[in-house]
Amino acid sequence: MSIIPNSIDVAEYRAIPGQNTPEYDLVFTGKMDYRPNVDAVLWFSKEIWPKILRARPGTTWAIVGQRPHRRLRPLSELEGVTITGRVKHIQPYIAQAAVCIMPFRAGGGTRFKIIEAMAAGKAIVSTRIGAEGFDATTGGELIIADEADDFAFATLNLLNNPEKRRELGEQALATARAYDWQSVTPLFDEVYEQLTAGAESHPTGSA
Repeated sequence: MSIIPNSIDVAEYRAIPGQNTPEYDLVFTGKMDYRPNVDAVLWFSKEIWPKILRARPGTTWAIVGQRPHRRLRPLSELEGVTITGRVKHIQPYIAQAAVCIMPFRAGGGTRFKIIEAMAAGKAIVSTRIGAEGFDATTGGELIIADEADDFAFATLNLLNNPEKRRELGEQALATARAYDWQSVTPLFDEVYEQLTAGAESHPTGSA
């Protein structure tokens, strides 16, 4: 059996379109009518965001994605929070964030948003569920935190430590290159060659 990972064009997240996008300290991206995304930002807003604001007043957070669910409307009234709705390009929002957050408590599969953040060379704080499907280590490519206090601490530590953000971002970008389509596409050729060779070694036909 061959396993081929999801892939993106990493270069697309290094050559950023749009120069007038507002800068936010924290960014979460995704379709905002998707239940795991809704749950993630609601949990973050209730359990983590107040801790961050108490420790670091003036921090900003953008929730970027199309079709915000009606349950998210009250979040737009919170201090420092912006719900953008649909945007033309998400790359500028990711690129100009200090930290990308993945506070997931539900869902499954490999998440493109974490590959996108890595491709942009961003520091990331994620729950274990948010990082499922990746061979990533806490303190290396990203920070893993499952409890609200730990997530708040890790996020604040990165916001207050530009050098640590840079180190994480560099390692994240190195990891993202394994998910670049230019690296993944040759794997399809290998699988095809294996299938072709197997078919040729076991010919079928009438006697």
